[in-house]
Amino acid sequence: MANRYSFTITPRDVDFSCRATIVSLCDYILESAGKDADVLGFGLRNLIREHSAWVLSRMAVEIKRYPNQYECFSIETWVESVEKLYTVRNFVVRDNQEEVLAEACTYWSVIDISNRKVKDLTAFPAYLKYATGQSLSVKPIRVRAIHPELVGTHQVAYTDIDFNGHANTTRYIGWMINTLPLKEFETKMINRLDINFMRESMFGAVVNIACERKGDALVFSLSREDTALCNAMIEMKPNL
Repeated sequence: MANRYSFTITPRDVDFSCRATIVSLCDYILESAGKDADVLGFGLRNLIREHSAWVLSRMAVEIKRYPNQYECFSIETWVESVEKLYTVRNFVVRDNQEEVLAEACTYWSVIDISNRKVKDLTAFPAYLKYATGQSLSVKPIRVRAIHPELVGTHQVAYTDIDFNGHANTTRYIGWMINTLPLKEFETKMINRLDINFMRESMFGAVVNIACERKGDALVFSLSREDTALCNAMIEMKPNL
């Protein structure tokens, strides 16, 4: 079962080009996931009663065009599959003319919030029936660990953390792209993002941000001391 949710790009969502940023677009994608989980009966308010919460482990987004300031758009989302330790959820972002703006695929797990351990999703039989088997061509890749140049640090602060007490998913994306010079975005756009999460980043932690350039792609590695937090790959192409 696929459901669709409508949104509007506001001034807070855009950059100097008056188009949505990769961070705001991903925020809306994840917001639609939360809305749909609520509709299906497995949202935060439902899981919290079981001392559980959703955590994102992998995400891939391919962007054809970023919506403009004040533009209305919709996100269609559905559950593709449910495995023992993770579930796959897909997204298609469309404008009002039904043109596809972006597609995304995400891998989620459910953790016990008391011990942070992953739960068996087959223990939620009512959720299994929502798996449609409908896939997209975009799939998250495994981003390999790298040993690049340190390009920045960030101390996790109050506005970075969510209800789980760890840094919000899209904060990581913002930390990474904020290490890039503005000229990167004057002539180019991010057309693909892959991000793999390995560990949580809690309040007060100092996150090391390292980057290696590979052609038109940027590979990032975020860590805390000797602990890997996430790896990501960002691909860029000339602005439309």
